Amino acid sequence: MKNPYTTLGVPQTASKDEVKRAYRKRAKKAHPDRKGGNHEEMADLNRAYALLEDPEKRARYDSGEDPDRPKLTPAEEAEAMLLGAMDAVYNTHKATDNLAEALRRTLVAARAGQQTELVKAERAAKKASRVLKCLKGGERFRPFLEEKLAKAQRDERTVKHCLEIIEMALGLAADVGWDDPEAANSPHQTFRLYTGV
Repeated sequence: MKNPYTTLGVPQTASKDEVKRAYRKRAKKAHPDRKGGNHEEMADLNRAYALLEDPEKRARYDSGEDPDRPKLTPAEEAEAMLLGAMDAVYNTHKATDNLAEALRRTLVAARAGQQTELVKAERAAKKASRVLKCLKGGERFRPFLEEKLAKAQRDERTVKHCLEIIEMALGLAADVGWDDPEAANSPHQTFRLYTGV
């Protein structure tokens, strides 16, 4: 999806009226019935305007979510994440493996990856914010830098949300056990039970 703010040429802080004015101005030039008009450009303008005029969709876009995707509750997202992780574990492990433990390890690895992404997003937001504050005489760069800052902030919110969902999925995974009667009689399994290895 193209950035609707860039498509309409407005900052992320634009009011509903500013968005409407920008849309009308650009739509006059891009309308396919006019000389030099373009169907594709007009379609992009229509999509951008439809997204930014709807407060709920705009808020979802600004928070890094897909505004056209049905909104799930956090519990539904955690359940979907848990099922996706189980699918991955099921497809990559043997039947004799402790799939419950592999499931938890998969979610812990996902959490570690998202924590790394959070650090990157926080650094990008700080950098863009600092450059915006310190740059003198560079007004032509302001829209570019504001977009960088907005993207970093969206990424940061998205990653934080994802971390919350991973924690919920880990909570759900804590209830998952593994009881393999065939492996319980093997010497290796008995060793693992007593030593925790």
